[in-house]
Amino acid sequence: MESENIYKKKYGQNFLIDQNICEKIINLLNAGDNDKVLEIGPGDGALTYKLFNKYKDNFYCVEIDEFYFNKLKNSMQNLNIFNKDFLKLDISSYNYVIGNVPYYITSEILLKLILNYKNIDQIVLMIQQDAYNRIVVSKNKDEKTPISILLKLVFDVTFNFNVSKEVFVPKPHISSTVFTLTSNKKYDFDARDFYNFLLICFNSRRKTLINNLSKKYRKEEILEVLKINNVNLEARSEDLSKEDLLNIYLELKK
Repeated sequence: MESENIYKKKYGQNFLIDQNICEKIINLLNAGDNDKVLEIGPGDGALTYKLFNKYKDNFYCVEIDEFYFNKLKNSMQNLNIFNKDFLKLDISSYNYVIGNVPYYITSEILLKLILNYKNIDQIVLMIQQDAYNRIVVSKNKDEKTPISILLKLVFDVTFNFNVSKEVFVPKPHISSTVFTLTSNKKYDFDARDFYNFLLICFNSRRKTLINNLSKKYRKEEILEVLKINNVNLEARSEDLSKEDLLNIYLELKK
């Protein structure tokens, strides 16, 4: 029947069914009357109906699944909804973002948001708990990645709460975490270029930073910049702070 939900494994669909948690998530968003709110992957609309009622014409959503796109389009008159892949959507005009993000594409979605950090004021996301610990928290040196470093440079991270796997349909294998990213407005640099620089830095974790950077920069130049920043010449990229890496990047750009 058309009214029944259809869950597609290829889109990593696990829909939230607890209305109290939906309210808690939406209440974390601090968008005002002149802001534009974008929901990623609304699915069957657990958050969407409430967000649409709250933000009206300032609310937009993007759904890759044609079935749920049509379901939401038909059930909410005047809903601004796109039937396309979020990764291919121009998000430069949205300064507030919210969503329940599929596990299989968490890193790609976070990277797209981070690369658009200059336009975004706040992001409220729910992702699987292990992805949050690995990508967002990344406490251990071996968990440091270009995405986690860039994320923590441009956003302040706030853990909000965990959500039991029991309140999703179909039930995932692991519980989820809701967290908020708030723009800190500290930096102004080319995020894409810096991300590419970090990819070079972390290209081979067993090698020193000097060896990795030597693929693009002259060794004399690298040594000079590391000395200016008081960085141990034997250091690996994961040994350095996010600020150290940004400073090295900015010096090498001069």
